Amino acid sequence: MSGRQPSVIASPDSLRAGQASQMGDSNMAPGGLTFGRRVDGGAVGPFKAIYRKVSTKGGASVYNLAHNLGFVPAFALYIGCDTAGNAYHADNFEHDRWTATEVRVKLFVDLGGLNGTEVWFIIGGER
Repeated sequence: MSGRQPSVIASPDSLRAGQASQMGDSNMAPGGLTFGRRVDGGAVGPFKAIYRKVSTKGGASVYNLAHNLGFVPAFALYIGCDTAGNAYHADNFEHDRWTATEVRVKLFVDLGGLNGTEVWFIIGGER
């Protein structure tokens, strides 16, 4: 016999089965790792995070966002707005004032205005 070792090639099905046993079958199913429905105050899938919506008011750029996570979150991630033609970006603001029930964000207008737009965030990530 020569010094060559036989090569072992795993099939995609056996790899998938191995991953499913480590991650759980429901997570490996198509759509298993979901972010859930975007509902104000609703859970973001299996993560320690919630969706939060804020309605902007003319001229105001800093907003306090209430949450029910029970811990001080690490981030408030801007994910979009519901008004066509408006665009924003946001900054996590005054982290030292964040609490187990409220965070502060600052919105910056890239296009459009700050009056009457619903802006969405994901708040989560325990610090």
